[in-house]
Amino acid sequence: MKNIFYWSRLSLIAIIVFVFALIVTAGQSGDFTYDTVNGSEVTVTDYTGSEGAVVIPGTIGGLPVTSLTSTFNGCPSITSVTIPASVTTVGSLTFASCTKLAEIKVDPLNPFYRSDALDEAPYFDGVLFNKSRTTLITYPGGKVGSYVIPSSITSIGNRAFTCEITVDVNNSSYSSVDGVLFNKTRTKIIQYPMDKAGDYVIPPGVTSIGDYAFDNCTSLTGITIPTGVLASNGTYAGKVKITWTAVPGATSYNVYRTEVTTIAPNPKPDRMNIDADGKIILVTDTFYYDATAEAEVAYTYWVDADYNGAYQSSLSLGSNGKVSVTTVTTLAAPTMKSVSNGEGAF
Repeated sequence: MKNIFYWSRLSLIAIIVFVFALIVTAGQSGDFTYDTVNGSEVTVTDYTGSEGAVVIPGTIGGLPVTSLTSTFNGCPSITSVTIPASVTTVGSLTFASCTKLAEIKVDPLNPFYRSDALDEAPYFDGVLFNKSRTTLITYPGGKVGSYVIPSSITSIGNRAFTCEITVDVNNSSYSSVDGVLFNKTRTKIIQYPMDKAGDYVIPPGVTSIGDYAFDNCTSLTGITIPTGVLASNGTYAGKVKITWTAVPGATSYNVYRTEVTTIAPNPKPDRMNIDADGKIILVTDTFYYDATAEAEVAYTYWVDADYNGAYQSSLSLGSNGKVSVTTVTTLAAPTMKSVSNGEGAF
């Protein structure tokens, strides 16, 4: 009995120790905010300092620093960052919106990442790659000038660029047009440069858009919006038909309705193309019927273009429409003129 009690107690202690080992605990070391994971490694989650050149420590509290998440996201001051040999994971938001970051350095002993230049390929310098230089992970947001993606690159990280992009003509996976990154066949937009200003027209032939293609593109003033929007004005009984011109590259459209106005609503109102369960109905044609319009009520209709669910354009110009008003005509009762009284024969 004592042995059973002893082993039960020992098992309980082991379970408690195991559970506590899985708990993530937060801490602060100098300018670095971090999480201790599994009691054995450290993830650096934030940088709170103001230095220009930042060196990430290889250990914190005696534990190796293995991961970077959104560590430097939006840091306005940093100009260079040095990654230690212990880091095995760099998140896609680690260096997001670092507008002055001109160089990323990696300890040569790091088995996963590198940023050193080659004599014959100086374009590798200061740019973060995987160890074999087949994946471009981050191009520093403060690095001056445009950039030519080497022919060896077969994969590009999300949010990798802020500058305009040029692809080596010998690259078998990617291409570029006017600084915008495409797949080789130019049917998919991979990334639009965050710093590229002005409007953008999706080229003909584009059938899909990457999940983060237009993420943080604050200088982008607009993507092609539907034109020629026209709502029927009393043409149909019980419904309004809205039509528009197809947008190159758009995979579907959304239709919106407001009270009559000449000002585009901001934010956008609720979509019309929603089913009873609140799910989006994909509108792939260039027309839509509003069967919920009330009689004798005028509405303004708006349309936007949807690009594979990753981005919606601004609203089109509005068009006023309403259902027809059906007039019921009451027929007059016939008037009796005369009735024969036995005259005539069959």
